[in-house]
Amino acid sequence: VRCKTFSEVIVTQGDHQYVIGTRLYVDKRKITRIDSLVTDKGDWLFNANAYLKYSSGEDWSVPQKAKRVSGQQLINAANSYLDMFSDKFVKAPWGRPCARLEGGAYTNRDGKKDATCEVGIPAGVLYIVNRDYVVDEESGVINVFCRFGNSSTGMPDSHTFRLVNGQFTNVHTLSVNLNPNAPSPQ
Repeated sequence: VRCKTFSEVIVTQGDHQYVIGTRLYVDKRKITRIDSLVTDKGDWLFNANAYLKYSSGEDWSVPQKAKRVSGQQLINAANSYLDMFSDKFVKAPWGRPCARLEGGAYTNRDGKKDATCEVGIPAGVLYIVNRDYVVDEESGVINVFCRFGNSSTGMPDSHTFRLVNGQFTNVHTLSVNLNPNAPSPQ
């Protein structure tokens, strides 16, 4: 009757490549709201071709029922990851193998069975605010729309996490750079 969806759309053809994270809000079988983050050149680690290549090779299949976690556990796991940006002592449920895809940068290019998403969090304190969740218990996936920094001017961001047996197996990040004078590393 009432739900939210999250989809990633990757456009690699044409002169303007981009990746979109879109949410649809549905109430009584009608779309009541649409939110989108559109990333393109100049956004955090943006590379649509790499995003398509690496995400296409990942396993996002529905885990066996015994390997699923509750919606609250999905929220707790996502929050632990995002909380690490302000508290380096927070523990996240890192799994192996795990791959992190940020804009186009990928942590498991070689498909290693012992790969980890635990590749570091930037130094300093950065609060992740305005967190809004789409939780899919059956798929073991949670998407978080949020902002890095100030609630009105911080970097708009989407983090999508897949958990199996309560541990991260995949992390996708789409981050919109609002400051053209501070370009993303490429």
